[in-house]
Amino acid sequence: MENINFLKKPAVIKQTTLSHASLYGRIRMGIFPPPTKLGRTSVWIASEINAICKAHAAGFNDEQLRELVAELEAKRKDLGR
Repeated sequence: MENINFLKKPAVIKQTTLSHASLYGRIRMGIFPPPTKLGRTSVWIASEINAICKAHAAGFNDEQLRELVAELEAKRKDLGR
């Protein structure tokens, strides 16, 4: 079983250099993975944020980012197994 690391919003903003508004705007557009709940706290899965950063560095367009986000969200269901 792989280790899963979680990031809170300030860490995500620092890593991506996105503003709060840009972060949530990209989530609404489907080009950034949404947070998940850990109790009452919203957190992001660090490996998903790393994948998005790598995709941006590789020059992915918005449609490619949407596909990647959909894949990342689908993989979440298998994390607990």
